[in-house]
Amino acid sequence: MSGSVVKTPIRLKYQPLVWFHDGMFIARTLPLDVVSAGKSKEEALRNLEEVVQIFIEETLKMGTLADILEETGYVKVGEVWEAPAISLIEGQVSSVDE
Repeated sequence: MSGSVVKTPIRLKYQPLVWFHDGMFIARTLPLDVVSAGKSKEEALRNLEEVVQIFIEETLKMGTLADILEETGYVKVGEVWEAPAISLIEGQVSSVDE
């Protein structure tokens, strides 16, 4: 899956995950754990980009963006914050005995 680059004063790469649930497309970026939704995959991704931009703007205002990105595994390469590699394992099942 190719990543996206948000165009704000900070350049941030992220990998969106998209799935369909209850009639909506859900888009989520890891490891930031930012989530959005839409009626189509494209709308969900557009909404996600907007939410990621708001996340960047607000954490910049608070002065915590670099700390959050470093804590979640991002590395600054030149002018772009590169997302860590994400490995997904399919078919994980967890159970609890009652």
